[in-house]
Amino acid sequence: MPPEDATTRARVEHLLGRRLRFTLRSDANGERDERVVTGTFQCLDRHRNFILRDASELRIFKVGAGIQKRRRALGAALVPGRHLTKVEALRGDLDAARAVEDGPFRGAVDLSLSGV
Repeated sequence: MPPEDATTRARVEHLLGRRLRFTLRSDANGERDERVVTGTFQCLDRHRNFILRDASELRIFKVGAGIQKRRRALGAALVPGRHLTKVEALRGDLDAARAVEDGPFRGAVDLSLSGV
């Protein structure tokens, strides 16, 4: 295993069992659908699909001229990697994980998973 793969794997393993927040976006049938899923990270596959437990969802969608938000409890959930736009973990749940200090994701963790 190349050294960069070992580093990436260690970063992902460090996040196992921690609460993460995922932002997903889909533009199906001309309608924009945005969701924020929060849950405890359990597993990641090679397609960047995340498996969570104790998950909840906030769905944000357009209704007429307004925006509606709807929350629901999911329990166990699979978050599809192809719709991910952002993955975050709060600093209080990170210990020594490397936080991104600058840019639009201030306070989030760099979860770029190249090679996974």
